[in-house]
Amino acid sequence: VIISAIAFSGMNRLTHTARHFVNHDVVEVMDVSTIKIEAQMAALRLLQILPTTDRESRVVLYKNMDAHNQKVDELLKGAAEAGNGDGQEKLNEVMAARQAYQTSFIETVEYVEFDTETAIDHFNSSTSPALERFLDSISDYLIAKQQVMANDQARIEQESDRSLVLVAILAVIAIVMGARLAWITSK
Repeated sequence: VIISAIAFSGMNRLTHTARHFVNHDVVEVMDVSTIKIEAQMAALRLLQILPTTDRESRVVLYKNMDAHNQKVDELLKGAAEAGNGDGQEKLNEVMAARQAYQTSFIETVEYVEFDTETAIDHFNSSTSPALERFLDSISDYLIAKQQVMANDQARIEQESDRSLVLVAILAVIAIVMGARLAWITSK
């Protein structure tokens, strides 16, 4: 009974750790990857807007671009609210880079409505480098989150190994005690 209780306790602990790994770490890494994809998609829409002269066509692209930017904002807000300390410094860098990029991004969009050449020049000189810094900061944040995930995975493997060793030791003790009890009973 004791052996079963100890084994059950170890397996419960391992299950809890594995569940946290899947529900927390993996989701965070996927969200950070999604942030990068959405930011790239919004920038792509801006690149499509720059040469588009037809106002109606630009409006459709603006709506699409805004949807991507909104998704980025939602995911960043979720990451900031979750703020459990893992990679918080990198997240702060992402937020600062996002703000700088967003400011430049909006300026480029405003230029589009008045002068396409100025908008293109502004994009090349300001928005594109800000986007690059933003994407680089997301990559750094993703690496930090992947490291946390790798550490958690290593911890799960260690706990699993410890549980197996404990169960094996307890099984040997049970066999020895059973043999001893059988020997005592047979005398």
